[in-house]
Amino acid sequence: MDCKIAISVHSPIFQLLLNLTKEIGIDLLIGFYELDINSIYSSCALLSNGKIFHKYRYISKGWKNTSKADAHYREGNTVTCFTYHDKKCLLALCGDVWDQPKRFSLGQDLFFWLVYVGWTKEKWNSSEKNAYAKQAKYCCKTTLYVNSICINDANGGAALWMDGTIQAEVPMDTEKLLIVEIDDNKN
Repeated sequence: MDCKIAISVHSPIFQLLLNLTKEIGIDLLIGFYELDINSIYSSCALLSNGKIFHKYRYISKGWKNTSKADAHYREGNTVTCFTYHDKKCLLALCGDVWDQPKRFSLGQDLFFWLVYVGWTKEKWNSSEKNAYAKQAKYCCKTTLYVNSICINDANGGAALWMDGTIQAEVPMDTEKLLIVEIDDNKN
């Protein structure tokens, strides 16, 4: 199944997304199964002005079902900061921040954390949301968190966390944009 949905950064659909960032002038941060020759990675990429501005590959093994995954499934091994709109930034996917938190504390100004969590709304709001916010605090003072949307599984949601507390949020099961401004004078 993953072979059918994994895409190359050279594929027509990926090129369409790159072109849209140039034509519309809006950057995209996307998560995707990346097909690279004969390997599949869980990846995310920041697309800007028709180019891949930065790409990150999941570094922990927890993204795949090891009883079903073969040697084609791979992990990345690099965690690097990049400068985006004059901010030192870092990307991470889901469990990497839990498995290897020290690798994500590189003195960055802004941390983008893309996740795939399937908690119920009740469990998320009662305990998990605060646990994730606290974990993000180990990595960076300012974190933009985005959850996937998948029918009957991941329920979406996004948040801006500062020092482990919620500053702005789109709750799970809510269709809405989260618009935040990261101010140089405050952050």
